Amino acid sequence: MIIYNTTFHIHKDVLDECLDYLKSQYIPKAAESGYLQKPLLRRILNSENEDGESFSVQFHTKDIST
Repeated sequence: MIIYNTTFHIHKDVLDECLDYLKSQYIPKAAESGYLQKPLLRRILNSENEDGESFSVQFHTKDIST
C-alpha cells in the first residue's frame, strides 16, 4: 500500500470556497478511476501562518505502479 499525500496552504480569503472545491470536485474526480482510494481531508495543526490554514489530502493506492 502507498499513501499519496498532497498538502495545500489555503489563504483565509478563499478558505471556504477552496474546501468546497476539494470536497465536491477534486476528491471525487481523483477517486473516480478507482486507482486512488480511501480519500482523507485533514487540517494540519501547528500551522503558524495567520493568513490561512494548511490541509492534507491523502489517498491510498495499491502499489507504486498505480
